[in-house]
Amino acid sequence: MHTRPIVWRIGGNSVDPSSAKSLSVRFASIVAGLWLSDLLLSGVLIGDYLSLLAASAVLGLVQLVLRPLAVALSFCLVILTFGLAIFVIDALMLLLASSVSSSLGLAFEIQGIGSALAAALIIGILNQIGKTFLRPNRSTRHEPPKNERYI
Repeated sequence: MHTRPIVWRIGGNSVDPSSAKSLSVRFASIVAGLWLSDLLLSGVLIGDYLSLLAASAVLGLVQLVLRPLAVALSFCLVILTFGLAIFVIDALMLLLASSVSSSLGLAFEIQGIGSALAAALIIGILNQIGKTFLRPNRSTRHEPPKNERYI
């Protein structure tokens, strides 16, 4: 008697954060968030579209490299504040990207922590909206075969 192997599915419904589709949606949400922040907030200043795209790339790289390290180092603070410290970390990443962008000669500036917090909130909301488009539909989701066991 031959039995099929047990298939382990841990996090099977999560979106792969390193896929090209996920990275492009994240970049698009950063571009849209910075553009919207420039329109709504007086403390976010973006000169032109080239500076917007370049600053979005700088912010994306800063978030890709330094944000996981900052979240890991402040894990206890994130737990104690029920995740609200993530907005402070994102605001600090925005301020860092602003200083790196200005040193590269880009027309991108964030004036103060309040503007950075508001911009981080706008970018975070747009990022969550973008992630909803990455989730698979229930109608197109791959259903497991009926004779395999999932743990």
